[in-house]
Amino acid sequence: KYLASLGGEDDNSVIVWDVEQGSALCGSPASKDSSGTTLALAYLGRSDLRFVTGGHSTLRLWELLPDRRKLRATDCQTGQIKRSVKCIAVDGEDELMYCGTSTGDILQVSLVTGLFKLSGPPKEK
Repeated sequence: KYLASLGGEDDNSVIVWDVEQGSALCGSPASKDSSGTTLALAYLGRSDLRFVTGGHSTLRLWELLPDRRKLRATDCQTGQIKRSVKCIAVDGEDELMYCGTSTGDILQVSLVTGLFKLSGPPKEK
């Protein structure tokens, strides 16, 4: 029913389309002004009202409120880890997301709390 799309570096926005109506439902800046460009988007498997985005020092959980034609964004907390997210996969239970980064690391983040959990693979010494 809904399709979310990312704008480019020129506008760095996320737009949600109502596919049945063939029109834009709502939009929002894809990241804070202090963050970089958003590069990746993935829907959660069990809801067409929730998706995640990631990019240069930005990782967000989104909830679509179609009756109000609004998006609600929650920034994930990754602590001291600053990465450029290139791709995102969501687990089958919609509890975790796995973010591939430009450094080759994989970040595991909770979709329930929005908190960073793990990073890997472990560095060889």
